[in-house]
Amino acid sequence: MLKRTFVLIAVFAGLVSCGDSSTGPTPPPDPPPPPPSQAQKNIVLVPSTVLATPSGDPTLPWVASITVRINETAGLGANINFINFDTEGIPTINFGASDIVATSGSNSVPANGSLDAMIPVIFSVTGLPALVPFTVTVNCTDANGNRSDLTADGFISVLGGGGTNSTRILEMRRGPGF
Repeated sequence: MLKRTFVLIAVFAGLVSCGDSSTGPTPPPDPPPPPPSQAQKNIVLVPSTVLATPSGDPTLPWVASITVRINETAGLGANINFINFDTEGIPTINFGASDIVATSGSNSVPANGSLDAMIPVIFSVTGLPALVPFTVTVNCTDANGNRSDLTADGFISVLGGGGTNSTRILEMRRGPGF
C-alpha cells in the first residue's frame, strides 16, 4: 500500500511539473542595454532673458545672475570644466570648475540629472534702457572622458529695455563673490 501511494504521488508530481507543453519553455529575459558610450547633454538658460539689478557700485552699476541649467539624458554623468560668458566688445569672462562649485555647490552633472550653475556678471552699459545679448559656452567631460562644448544664447535686460542702437557695454567682469 505504501509503495502504491508513493508511485501515485510520483506520477502526479510528474504531471504537474510538465505543465502545458503547448506554450513551450519560458524564453530567457532580454539582456540589459549596453551602457552609454557618451553623455547626452544640453543647456538651457533659466530664464533666457535675465533682469539686471542695481549693484550698488557706481563704477559698475549693474549685476546679473545667470542660471545655466545643464541636463544629462543618456545615463552617464559629466563634470563641468568651465563656462565662458561672451558679449560683443568685451573679452570672454571665464568661470572655472572651482567657480562653479563656489556658486552652485558642485560642478558635476549626475547621470540622468541636471545641475544649475550660477554665473554672476557685473557691468556698466550705455544707451539705457538696454537689452544686452550674450552667449554662454559650457565645456564638460563625461565619465568616459569625452569632452564637449555646449552653447546657449540669452539676453540681459537693463531697466526693462529693448535696447537702442547706442547700447554698448563699457566694462564687464565676474560678479560679486569673485
